Amino acid sequence: MHLDRLRNLVAIHHARSIQYYTLFQDNWLHAAEQARRFWQGYPAVLDAIATSQLGLPGGDSHSRERAFQDLHAPIAKWVETGILFRAMLESRYWRTRYWMKGHGIEILTPSHGSEFIVGDIPALTIKKGMPNAGVNGGIGYVFADAIVLPISPKYALRVIDGPSRYVEIDEDEVREFNAWQVRAAFSHVHLRPGSGLEDYIQLVERPLPSTGVYRDLYQTCKAANQRDRRA
Repeated sequence: MHLDRLRNLVAIHHARSIQYYTLFQDNWLHAAEQARRFWQGYPAVLDAIATSQLGLPGGDSHSRERAFQDLHAPIAKWVETGILFRAMLESRYWRTRYWMKGHGIEILTPSHGSEFIVGDIPALTIKKGMPNAGVNGGIGYVFADAIVLPISPKYALRVIDGPSRYVEIDEDEVREFNAWQVRAAFSHVHLRPGSGLEDYIQLVERPLPSTGVYRDLYQTCKAANQRDRRA
């Protein structure tokens, strides 16, 4: 029973992740543009909607854009209210649980006084030997051989296709584990005060949040923080 609770802990943190919100936002923008291009191929349909439902003359780009917005309004509302994202989040949680079905849980402890750190995207799909981690690092379910989650400076979980067990890992593996956390983080990495890992974190190469894969979300959060300070 306790192993299933640990799997559930990993699944929750993996599904409720900044990386999937940015992926959702990016996909939504592309989907909206693709839908617009699709309906632009059926001007007669857009004209009919414009004249019969919106009381517009039809036959011009403005009327057709209004007709498209009317067609797209229900989905746009689901996005705006968060309904669609919640549905996708719950679906991802259950898919993660299914992926982990029958997998073992390794409880990792570092040797030689090493410590784990944790980023703000803590549960990551990883491929041994690959420098990146997580979906936005190009490591999805199909390619991954494990999901990892640090839970304290001295313990981390690793879901693998193998037996459940306690594993002590050496300093090199801890450094690899911590590097995944730094590279995959949105904007913050957390460590125990006094751990002495600050210099190591600075040495891990990764793009700034304002220039990397999370740049759009970073700018959105920055603007929101500025509004909050002015309020």
